Order: sequence, then C-alpha cells, then structure tokens
Amino acid sequence: MTGGRWARFLIHLLSAFLLYRPFASAIIKERPNPPTYDFYRNRVLRVWPAYLVILAIVGFGFGLTVVDKDAPTLEGLGRLTDPVLLITNVLLVQGYSPETAFTGLGVSWSLITEIGFYILLPPLGYLGIRLARRGRVFAAIMPGLLLLVVGVASRIVSLAWNNWDDVRPE
Repeated sequence: MTGGRWARFLIHLLSAFLLYRPFASAIIKERPNPPTYDFYRNRVLRVWPAYLVILAIVGFGFGLTVVDKDAPTLEGLGRLTDPVLLITNVLLVQGYSPETAFTGLGVSWSLITEIGFYILLPPLGYLGIRLARRGRVFAAIMPGLLLLVVGVASRIVSLAWNNWDDVRPE
C-alpha cells in the first residue's frame, strides 16, 4: 500500500473506532444502545450541508464537476445540469450505479463509503446487544470483526473482478 492509501485506511479505522466506541461501551456496561435517531441526525448534519455547499460552488459556480466519467480529465468536467447526475450527486448515491459512478466531486467516493458505514453502525450495535448473552467483550468485538471480514472479502472480490480480463481464457 502506498502512503496515501495507508493514510486513508488509518483515518477510516480511527473514525470507525471513535464512532463505534459508544456502542461497544453500551454493550460492555449493559446499557441500551445510544439513540439511533441522534446518531443519524448528527452524521447527516456533519456531512451533508458542507457537501452541498461545496457541490453547489464547484458544480454550478466553477463548473468543475465530473459530468462525463469516460472523457479525459479536463474534457469530462462541466456544470451539473443533467437531472439524474444532479439528483444522484445531491443524495450522495452516485457511486451505486455504473452510469453515475465517479461523477460530481472526485472525492465524494469517500463520503459514499462513510455513509454506508454510518447506515450499518447502529444495526451492528444492535447485533452486539443481541450477542451479549455470549459474553460482553465478545459482543462488543464481533460487529467490528464482521465488518473486517466483509471488507477483506469485498476487496478480494474487487481485485478478482478487476483482473478477470487478464486471466480469462480467450
């Protein structure tokens, strides 16, 4: 891994630890999960307003958003006028469709990943509460281990998928 990849990995690892800590603490201390509504509200207020402001400035003001992901770097930039691109980028779901993936702000892939984690975190905390019958420390660690296994498996599948053309017999 290059230095930039390690930095992103460590930032996401630290973020995951800090966000999951209240859930793990609740499991270990046998308290109820932190309020889900408050968690989701805080995550939306942390990410979405600033993202919308930057998207508006870059996408409408400067016209520097990626509107054609298949065009070379500067030729693919422009204003977000296509309604589908605009809606998917405003809702931060552009990464879930091949037609809109990698459009809008180049760094938004990271926010899409974070939002997926935010959506999964409270259910994983609930899973930890359910597993607490087997031991509180086990229950606090298990959701994180589950995410690690899913992350490693998805990375292996991604690498295999991207290299399929290289190994597929003609």
